Amino acid sequence: MEFDVVINTIRAICNIRLNRDQFVINLFEKAGAREISPETVASWFKNGKAKRHPDFTRHFYGSINEAGVIDFFKYWVEPYWKELLREFHKINNKGTISCDTEDEFYRYLLYQFLRFLNVMPKEPIFLRNTPIDKSVIFGREDYLEKIAYILKSSNYVVLTGIGGIGKSRTALSYAYGLQCIGNWVIQHVMCEDSDSLREAVARLQFDGLEDKDEDTKFDIRIKALKDCRHSTLIIFDNLSQRIKPNEHDDFKKLKGCSQHIKFIITSRDSKIAGDDRQNVLKINPLDTVTLLKLYKYYRFEEPDSHANYITEHKVLLTELFGRVCCHTLAIELLAKLSRNSNMDENKIYEKLKTGFNVSPEVVYIIKDDKALEDNILEIIKTIFTMSSSINDIEKDILRHLAIVPTRGMEIGLFKELSGYRRDGEIIRLRDRSWITMDEKNHRIWLHPLVCEVICNEDTTKPSQETCSVFIGNLSAKLEKTVKYSREWHVLNKTYACYALKVLFPSTIGRYLHYLKDEYKLEILNLNKCLIKYLDADSLDRSQTQSFSLESEGNLSNEKKQ
Repeated sequence: MEFDVVINTIRAICNIRLNRDQFVINLFEKAGAREISPETVASWFKNGKAKRHPDFTRHFYGSINEAGVIDFFKYWVEPYWKELLREFHKINNKGTISCDTEDEFYRYLLYQFLRFLNVMPKEPIFLRNTPIDKSVIFGREDYLEKIAYILKSSNYVVLTGIGGIGKSRTALSYAYGLQCIGNWVIQHVMCEDSDSLREAVARLQFDGLEDKDEDTKFDIRIKALKDCRHSTLIIFDNLSQRIKPNEHDDFKKLKGCSQHIKFIITSRDSKIAGDDRQNVLKINPLDTVTLLKLYKYYRFEEPDSHANYITEHKVLLTELFGRVCCHTLAIELLAKLSRNSNMDENKIYEKLKTGFNVSPEVVYIIKDDKALEDNILEIIKTIFTMSSSINDIEKDILRHLAIVPTRGMEIGLFKELSGYRRDGEIIRLRDRSWITMDEKNHRIWLHPLVCEVICNEDTTKPSQETCSVFIGNLSAKLEKTVKYSREWHVLNKTYACYALKVLFPSTIGRYLHYLKDEYKLEILNLNKCLIKYLDADSLDRSQTQSFSLESEGNLSNEKKQ
């Protein structure tokens, strides 16, 4: 769409009385340009058509003030943006305009202006924005201030600490604050345990960016980030693999991308970024007063009306917190266990025989994070065994979620692949904190500590049968999508597990282009997680050896059998 069409449409829909030339002059002023005369603007719009010139940018003192441009459009357009978007859809002759939110629409207008200045490529490349939910957070205000202080002089900060202590919530709470300010692009990247730095960067999602192959994903994204002129925050959450010596150059490239980009890395490893300690913040356990507030919030539907209860049971609760090492996630689970069952704090205290039984002050000086994490894992396992209200259907949902990638899955796709179409059990598990749900982005996942407990608990650990359900529903989905393909006649329950290992890279991979874009990445990630639960030795080799989709002869033989 040409810039003159954009300008004229805005003036018409928004009832702007300024003439075209004055409107453009005001826009250039907000963008940080020198004084421009109406005659100059008129020369740009000869015969009613705007023409891009290579000398547009010489009117600016320095870099273009993109935030000022967005503020300008927001001032005039805000009440009419949906009506404008509909009108642009009608007159755009190059397909639909990908704008789902108001912020994305302003960024589209910014793109049109930059393209008019001849400083943008023909097609826009934007880092995809992740809407951030407002998360419940207690006692981390000082960390939010420290993050802001570090990011003033540096472009990255690392949050470390044991799993479940509050690293992710602290990072997301900081991101939510920026989101409320506005004019920030935020992307939250959930990393897998095995992800290297290159693989984590390769997970960044862009609009308008085409990937040629896996090997070039990192370099393509670094180049796109270097061109970024918008205030941006990227969170690499749960990055477990320490940056190796041969990856230091990659880390330098990432840090040197753009002055407009800030990074937050969360990791259990305090040396994830090497020996640089200036940019590292360790998240410590909360103090007793804050833990009591946190417990009250999760324990009661109306926390403010139960202040006396907390005061009366302060000694018992403090001892209970010590039993679970003052661990944030464990205390949240305990509060919800007491809220949703007939177990009061005295019964829970008697059941919890494990733990260091320490005060919050002592936890600060425990240096062996590995020993502490092992102990906390046992504590969460004990809490899970005490949760008798978890029924068989909910256990099955947890079992299926345990084979979902760490960063979770779109809720609709999970329900399709697991076979559970009802929301009731999922909501109940969310309300008891056994599963995590991002309602803004419609995703669902298990906290890594909870996932570890589920995978090691006899009643919930994933099995070949679990994988068979997923791959069976996946094959049905693909078969329905492709409509007809004779390869799928032999994909039955007998071969479900073997099919995942053999068919996924070849057959399913060939048909991924039939799926919607949002499902492609989900299913590829799912495959990596399912593979580790398969035991090929338990399968009948006489069947699997003759099973080949590459030969029509073999396929015919299978159909006869």
